[in-house]
Amino acid sequence: MVTVQELGFIFVFTSLFVPALTIFVLPKLVNKYTSRKGNLWLLVAAGALFFISNYLPSPYIEGRDTSAVTHFIGGGIYSALVWLYLKERLGHPKSWFVELASLLALTSLLGTANELFELFIVKANLYDMPLDDTNWDLLMNTLGALLVFGIYKTYDYKRK
Repeated sequence: MVTVQELGFIFVFTSLFVPALTIFVLPKLVNKYTSRKGNLWLLVAAGALFFISNYLPSPYIEGRDTSAVTHFIGGGIYSALVWLYLKERLGHPKSWFVELASLLALTSLLGTANELFELFIVKANLYDMPLDDTNWDLLMNTLGALLVFGIYKTYDYKRK
């Protein structure tokens, strides 16, 4: 298990700040564009998973310590739950291709933002960490999102 000292203050702060933004700020932003109601529990689940994912162990890949589980859960599954909330609130075409494209766009946007954040904290000497696992991070984000999309579409198909 990772300790708070090993993780660093910045990641502990982020593990609390991102869920708070997700649960409390995102719905208010979406309210500016629609009066449709959405399932807030999707955001609560997303925020909880993001928080938990920061403290789970990850496997070694090609002999290197990774944050694969963090990105699979806190990147991909988190993004997909936020996407489901936004889809519910904003409406969305029923085309599976457009749904998939918008999910992958959101996942890529959030994944890129995370990688830029990591670059910033390293270059600003706020935290020391290797920056050579970006490809694995983005892959895990994508796989987590695709898992949720597959479950969602299977449920959607069986509901019809």
